[in-house]
Amino acid sequence: MLRLTQLILALSLLTTVAQSGELTINPVPEPVGPHAALTGKAPNVDAKVFLIVNPLATPQQFWVQKMAKIVDGKKNWLCSIRVGNPGKEHVGQQFVVVAVANPIEPLREGDVLSDWPTAKWASQPVTLTRK
Repeated sequence: MLRLTQLILALSLLTTVAQSGELTINPVPEPVGPHAALTGKAPNVDAKVFLIVNPLATPQQFWVQKMAKIVDGKKNWLCSIRVGNPGKEHVGQQFVVVAVANPIEPLREGDVLSDWPTAKWASQPVTLTRK
């Protein structure tokens, strides 16, 4: 029975990124440049919110952005993200962005992951097109 409980717990952790709770990304005017300021709402003022950028051209790369800042003490966050490289290399390409809060494993800006990180909360994905 313990083994079954462990399996259920592991599966719930693996699927956390697909769930959306109180973590949101506000709509973003498109297209965006190589740097975009995103805003949203965190589940609480103490949440550690990170934005993850997945270039659709390289679907196995999930780029960790810097931790978002809670800006007003009311759960609103702000984060500047990189959307591809400067210059024209990524113009017209699409990038999927997800906000995660309180990740299970520590995240650092600049980390490149092979999948979405597991976290207590995750936003719905937002797709951005680079200008």
